[in-house]
Amino acid sequence: MAHTPGPWFVGYSPEYDIDAGDDGQTIGHLTGKDEFDGTVFMVTDEDQVEIIAEHIRDEKTAHQIKAIPDMLEALEAMVEMVEMNGLGKRYALDLAASAIKKARGEV
Repeated sequence: MAHTPGPWFVGYSPEYDIDAGDDGQTIGHLTGKDEFDGTVFMVTDEDQVEIIAEHIRDEKTAHQIKAIPDMLEALEAMVEMVEMNGLGKRYALDLAASAIKKARGEV
């Protein structure tokens, strides 16, 4: 079964404070913060955005989804390492540690 290659990204949108101006016009001011927009996406070789998942309610879940390609790579490396009687252990462990950090939203 084929999968969509990484890297995948968690989507954020600029956050605005909305005020009614003195003239009754609505004014939006950028807060300088970004808010989670409920998506995980990738950028194709043609610089096009491809949505991997949307309508995600929890930002932690989005980070876990974002880590799927890395977790797959780490698991494949670990299986290969076991099949080779432990050769490549450091590489497999580094991949796994990196995937765990990504799933936790630490990178």
